[in-house]
This record gives sequence, structure tokens and C-alpha cells, in this order.
Amino acid sequence: MKCSLGNGLLCGAALVCFLFGIVGESEGREYFVAPDGADANPGTQAAPFRTIQKAADIMVAGDTCRIRAGTYRETVKPAHSGTAGAPITFESFRDERVVISGADIVSGPWKQHQPNVCMAGMPWTLGRGKDMVFVDGIPVLQARHPNTHTAPANLRPPPIGLPPLWLTFGDFRTELGSPDIANPTDLDQEEPDYWKGALYVGWHGWGWCLQSAEVQSSRKGCISVTRKTGRFWFPDTGGKPHILPGLQRGYLTNHRNALDKPGEWHWQDNTLHLWPPDGKDPSPRLVEAKKRHLAFDLRGREYVTLKGLRIFASSVTMYNANHCVVDGCRMSFVSHYTWFDDNRDGYIDDYKVHNGNGAPQRGEVGVYVGGKNNVIRNSVIKYSAGAGLILGGYRTTVTNSIIHDCGYVGTYLGCIFVTYDPEANWKDPRGGHTITRNELYRSGRSLIDVSSHPRPDVKKPDVYEAMDIGYNRGHDGAVTANDGGGFFYCWRTTLGTGESRTQIHHNLIWDVRGCDMNALVYPDNATFKLDIHHNVLWQSSQATRGQAGRKSGYFFKRNPPGDTKYFDNTEKSKYDGGVEGLQDADYPGGYFKTGPTIRDEEDSWYE
Repeated sequence: MKCSLGNGLLCGAALVCFLFGIVGESEGREYFVAPDGADANPGTQAAPFRTIQKAADIMVAGDTCRIRAGTYRETVKPAHSGTAGAPITFESFRDERVVISGADIVSGPWKQHQPNVCMAGMPWTLGRGKDMVFVDGIPVLQARHPNTHTAPANLRPPPIGLPPLWLTFGDFRTELGSPDIANPTDLDQEEPDYWKGALYVGWHGWGWCLQSAEVQSSRKGCISVTRKTGRFWFPDTGGKPHILPGLQRGYLTNHRNALDKPGEWHWQDNTLHLWPPDGKDPSPRLVEAKKRHLAFDLRGREYVTLKGLRIFASSVTMYNANHCVVDGCRMSFVSHYTWFDDNRDGYIDDYKVHNGNGAPQRGEVGVYVGGKNNVIRNSVIKYSAGAGLILGGYRTTVTNSIIHDCGYVGTYLGCIFVTYDPEANWKDPRGGHTITRNELYRSGRSLIDVSSHPRPDVKKPDVYEAMDIGYNRGHDGAVTANDGGGFFYCWRTTLGTGESRTQIHHNLIWDVRGCDMNALVYPDNATFKLDIHHNVLWQSSQATRGQAGRKSGYFFKRNPPGDTKYFDNTEKSKYDGGVEGLQDADYPGGYFKTGPTIRDEEDSWYE
């Protein structure tokens, strides 16, 4: 096409319009959502949508959804992806308090069932051991027995402010070759099969993690179990003697006979049975029960940002997602379960089936981050039976965040669990993550665990690209575990390719808890390409020895073979001065800052 002088102005105008069109497209549109909106509205600030999903259905690259204060009970799945220069963004409007909740209201009417127990219709369940109930935003416990620790004092959890969702340890014992689990003190009921159908959660055998089973029958002083955890069931001692017979314990749950104190509930036949925490009529209270696992489903999406949101009783999955960002979010009660077939890698439904639709990838055992180049920053993730974060992808960045009280059901999943997407090609790169300037604390096993051959059909050691784990604060790991690392654990892994090696450096690491043979940093057998240097490590006087007085509380454990390098670390025994008491000379090479700049301002629901 030729432009004559006469139509040159028209061509120029068209070019300007075209260029402005590009700019306008990259800037995108704004959509608004509010609790008093309607999805039939145009989504403007004056006439907002009612649901976030309505905006998610129509948003394209460059668009932003601004969400007004309120609670949104939905799972949001964007219909489209953003681009590098034009992400799709979901954010709170002017830092208003926006909650995306996985729980629905149990509205009643409430009826008196027993002198202290009320009941109301609840026609949903997420499955055995997966439900949660909240009263005025505070979790109440699924009824359990015993209500308090009855195991010997040296076998009880340490006094470090554990929330009630953590385990209750009764004095349960088993012998190798026996289907029975005995507890003369807590199982004093005369009625046969008093506990039949209950779930048992216990710590036995090697004690690497906890196990679960269904009670097949019961009699006074004893239960028999079936449908046991498929991976790491407690008689599995590798042909060796039952090495820790004195450290066994457990509890029962998921049974109506356990409902015997305020602040407990039991679900049966589409009915919620609740003993209110204050013993009063729950009708004026906000009673909620978890109904959805996910707040955001970002599977297969790219360039999506979540900013300034509160995610309650639900999680996020980013399986096969790329370049997504979670920024300034607060996530609480992200997963819950007490019934699990796999206590190693989170495939709780069937440990033999690892695919893209497993419980981890569905976001049911922690926030799942797969794909490539995703970012978690300036965020708080807390209270998860499974992991806080599962890093299944490649080159994820986790920075300036707080992750705590994860793995409270006592499996290998802790604050950060590093693995890989199950359907990725074996030769695809994995790992390469950056984990810096975070605070990680209180995990059932390790604060950071790197998985080895998570697929049952794979026997050779895993290879990850080198990771950068630096300037973090990590403490009070391995609360319920034996033979693990409080801050870091791996086994049969190669943590680098070529000349690159994973670096654990410039961290403050203290107080491994739990049982026996634990260490603050634990590269187990056949760990290669790992350097550990310029860290400050200490054990306080109360955390120096393991339970039952056995050897524990190592700074490092070095199990061959391997080529891990240790240098320029400070180790302090029976040191009770905390971070504030450290001197500049304690920092190898000179003082360095650690931990996040954010705070968890809402960490007091259980007090």
C-alpha cells in the first residue's frame, strides 16, 4: 500500500492508533469484585462482580482483578495466562482484608444431641481424616483419644508453643509380628469393639515418621489395625531388631466415642456433632467446615500474580505453571489430614500412583509449586498437616517469607519439601531453587527436605541442579521425627550438575527437637555436591539431648558415602542466648543479616 500526501494523515493516525492499542492492551483492564456485587454487573468499581471467578473467566494478559474486603468462598481458576510484560493479577484493593476461604458456613439449625453436644446438618465431607471445623475462625479439633499426653514425660512433644493441631501422644505399644497395639491405661473400656472404625496415628519402628491405620477391632487394653500406611509401616525395620521399642506412642481419632471434651467435633451421616469450646449454644457463633482444598488453581497457567490476599483453610496449586508470583499473601490451615497411605512424599491416597493428579499436585498436602521460574515472596504460610511449600518444579524462588507449623501430622513433608513434577521427563532439569532470607520453624520432620526417587519404580539417586539456601533462620525442626535433620535433610541425592554444588550458607540454625539420632543439618547416605559453610548453629540447654536420654542434637551428621564439604561454621553447645545474644565474632567472616523483614502479626489463635 502506498500513502499519498493526501492520505498520509490517515496513515499516520492509523499508526498512532495501532501503537496506542498495543500500549492499552499491555496495560490491561481493571475488574472489581465485592461481596455486595453481582456477576451480572460489568465489573467496574461502581458495579463490581460478586465472585472472583467471574473476573477470572474473562481476564486476559495485562488485566487486574481488584478485590474488595470480604470473604470469598470459592476456588478460582483463571481461564487464560498472562505474558511476560502483561501478567494477570489478583490483588486486594488498597490493602483491604480479602479472604479466600475453603470453608463453608454450617448454618444450622443447631439441636441438642447430648447434654454438652450440639448437632447440625453438614452434607459434605472431604474424606476420612481431611475435614476441619472452625468456630469464629479458630480451629476446633476432631475428637481424639487421649485428650492429653499420657506417654512418659520424656516422649511428649517439647514445650515450644505447639498449637493444638499437633499430635497428642498416648502410651501405645506394639511388638514385631503382632497385629495388636496395646495401651492398658487409655484403652480401659470394657465394651468389645469400642474403638472399631477409628483411625490410629502412631510412632513406631524406626520412627522416621508417623503412620496411620484403621482400627479393625478392639478389646480392653488393645486394638487391632488394618488398612495400614502403605509406605513405612512400623514393622518395617529392614530385618533389624525393633530398634526403639521404648519410644512408641500414638492416639485415636475419627470416632464418636472420642467426643468427650469442649472444643471437639465428630462428623457422621451428614451431621456435624460439636461440643462448643465454651459449652454454649453455637447458634450465634460463626461455625465453618472445610469444603474445598483450593483457593487458586493455577495448573498450566503462566504469568499469574496473587498479591496481598489471605487464603484460609485452603491452598494453591501451581502444577505445570510458569512465571507465577505469590506476593504478600497470608495462608493458614493450608492442608489437613490424619489418614495417609504415603508418609514419605505426600501421595496420601495411594503411594504407588505418582502422576499429575496426585494429592500433592492437587494442592491437598501443601502449596504446590511446579513448572518453572515461579516466585513466593513476602508471604506467610502456616498450619499444614503436610508441607508449607512443595517445590516440584525448576528454579523456584522463595524469599522474605515465614513458614511455620508444617508437617504436624509427622510425615516427611515439612516447611519446604523439594521434589519434582511426577510427569516430567527423567532428563528434564529439576531443583535449582533459591531459598533465601526466610524464617522456618516448627516442623514434624525437617524444615527443608529434599526427596529421593519419589516414584516407587525409580531406584537410582536423584539429581537436582544446585540450590542456594542462604541467610535464613531455621529452628525447632524434627519435633516428632527420628533420624532426621532439623533444618535440612536429604538422602541418596546429587545436589548439583557439572561443577555446580548446592550451597547452605550464612544461616542461623538452632534446636533440633524430636527423638534420637537427629542433627541440625543431615546429609544422609550418598549425598553428593553439597557445601555447608558460614552458618551459625547452636543447641540450647533443653534441646541438647534426645528423648529418653539417647544421643541426639548433633550439629551435623555425616553418613558415607558422599562428598559434602563443611567449612567456616560456628557451633555452640548449650547456648541459651538466642539470636540477640550472638556476638559479631560468632558470625563466620563477620556479621550478616538473616531472616525476613516481614512479621507474622496473627500468630496467636491458640493462646
